[in-house]
Amino acid sequence: MSSPKKAPILRGAGWMPEASYNFIAICYQTFRFASNQLWGYDRPMKIVHVFVAAMIMSLLPTMFQPASAVSPSRAQAQTESRSWLIRLIPPRPTFAEDATPAEQAVMQQHFAYWKGLNEKGICVFGGPVLDPRGAYGILVVRANSLGEARALAEGDPSVKNGLNKIEVGEMRVAFEPVHHT
Repeated sequence: MSSPKKAPILRGAGWMPEASYNFIAICYQTFRFASNQLWGYDRPMKIVHVFVAAMIMSLLPTMFQPASAVSPSRAQAQTESRSWLIRLIPPRPTFAEDATPAEQAVMQQHFAYWKGLNEKGICVFGGPVLDPRGAYGILVVRANSLGEARALAEGDPSVKNGLNKIEVGEMRVAFEPVHHT
């Protein structure tokens, strides 16, 4: 019996990651070994090789999709930016209950501003915290730096108007809201 042939060398070609090469090489070697043990190296073995090659080729498009193919804006935001917590501090503890019509109008602009950033994937989530000692706002945003996060917070119409104050700090998000109503 002749010595077994080695798996084709695919490494270094630049067309697939090392881990994927290892997966394909292991599949190839496993099926080759099984075929050799069962049928010897003859016509059935060649059929198995063709079958395994066809299976691997059919899986390649799903195995090597770049993250950006799934959701370009989200993939870019996750790889290039960090998460920041913005705390909006209202002018008084009773603000949620006794805001004037003018303050309510500014808060509607505030809501539209953050909703727009949420739709762009910049603002992860946000909303009021109804603390009995006084309500305040919380937002989590993606930004490359503290300065960029602070600029987002300072762009809020309620902050520009002097109605709310801000505190900004880096946050490590362990998981994002998925199913929240």
